[in-house]
Amino acid sequence: MKRTLDASSSPSAPVVAFPALGEDSSTWLPEHNLSLRFGTSLRLMSSCSAFLNESEEFNEVDPSSDWDKWATRVPGAFSLFYAAILDPMQPEGTGRGVQCCLRAVLDNWPAPAPPHNARLIIDYVTTRPAFRGRGHAGLLLEHVRSACAALDANLYVLALEESCVYWMEKGFTLEQGANLNARLNVFPDVHLLRQTTDAPDEGSPADLVLANEDEDEEEEEAAPPAAPPPQQAGASPLASDATIDADADDAELQAALALSMAPTASSSPTAAPSVAPSVSEAPLAEPSPRDVSAGDAGDDAEERKALEEAIAMSLL
Repeated sequence: MKRTLDASSSPSAPVVAFPALGEDSSTWLPEHNLSLRFGTSLRLMSSCSAFLNESEEFNEVDPSSDWDKWATRVPGAFSLFYAAILDPMQPEGTGRGVQCCLRAVLDNWPAPAPPHNARLIIDYVTTRPAFRGRGHAGLLLEHVRSACAALDANLYVLALEESCVYWMEKGFTLEQGANLNARLNVFPDVHLLRQTTDAPDEGSPADLVLANEDEDEEEEEAAPPAAPPPQQAGASPLASDATIDADADDAELQAALALSMAPTASSSPTAAPSVAPSVSEAPLAEPSPRDVSAGDAGDDAEERKALEEAIAMSLL
C-alpha cells in the first residue's frame, strides 16, 4: 500500500495530488499538529469506519449497509473515498485518532466513460464532539473541492432537508436533472446538491431505470404484512379452542374407560393384571358372575346400560 506525505502544504491550500485507487496520501497540518489523510486505502477505510460506527450521529445509521446499496447499484462504477483529520500517534484501524471524517463516493473515477463525468459525491461529514468548532469539517470540504477542480471532476453532496441551507451557503444548489438523481440519489430522505461552479453534467438516460427500481424497493418496504388466511365458511372463530376442549374430553373419557375395566377388590386374587384396551380395540369387559352378588345384579345391569349409553353419546 503506497502512502505519501507532503509537509509543505497548508490548510488553506492543501496539496491535491490524488492517490491511485487503493492508496492514500497525507498532508501535515502544523498549526494543529495533525495529519489530513485522504484516499481509498483499506487502512484509512478501517480507521474511518470504526470512528463512524462509534459516533453519536450514526447510532441509527449503518454505513456498511449504505455502502452495500452503492456497490450493487451500478456494479464496478463506484468506489469509497475517505478524508480524515487525525492524530497520527494513535494506533491505526481503531478510529480513536480520527477527529473529523468525510466519506464520499467516487463515480467513474478517475477516467470517466462518456457520457459521464468523473464525480465525487459527499456522503457523510462528522466531527468528534470534543473537537468541534475548530474548522475541521470546512477544511476537509475545501480539500475535496480542490481535488475535484484539479481533476475536472464534478462535486455533489447528499444532504438531509435540515442541512441543505448549510451546503447552499458553501456554494451548492439543488440538482434537478432526472438522470443524475436516478443514478446518485440512493436514499429517499435526502436531496442531491451540485456545486454551482462545475461544468454541465447531464448524465445518462440509461440510469432512469434505477429510479424505477428504487420505487419498487420502497413499495415493498412500505407494504403491510400479509393478512392471515380467512376462515372457512361456517367455521367458528373458536374452532381451535373447541378442538382443544374436545381433545381434553376424549382424554378424560379414555381414563374413565380404563378405570371401569380395572379389576375390583372382589375380583379373584389370582387374576393377572392387564392393560385396559382402548375403545377402538375391544368392547367393555364383561364382569364375572361370581364377582356380582344376586342382590346387586339388577343394579349393576342398569348402571352398565347407562354407562354404555353415555359412551355412545360421547362418540357421536
